[in-house]
Amino acid sequence: MQVLETWAGSTLSWTLLLRAVAAQTGKRYTRQALQRHSRVQLAFALKRATLECKLNSPRVETPELSAALERIARQERTIARLMLENCRLNELLHAQSRANSAP
Repeated sequence: MQVLETWAGSTLSWTLLLRAVAAQTGKRYTRQALQRHSRVQLAFALKRATLECKLNSPRVETPELSAALERIARQERTIARLMLENCRLNELLHAQSRANSAP
């Protein structure tokens, strides 16, 4: 998750992600192993969409502004991912409570 949240490249693919994870953690994963986790799938999709938006809207900015905008974007992606995870967990909790209360 941290690799995706701090991704600095201009493009993102599963191959590039796997290389970055291996470089950072020293562990090698397959695409299928990472895709099995809904959190990773969601973070990957959000990051990829963000990168596509950046490519479509070039800006001229100072290095300070660029760093601040990147920090804000990273925090917004984290918030969006956490909100989606929270909704998913709430749905699971409600489904479990309904199953437990059924006669």
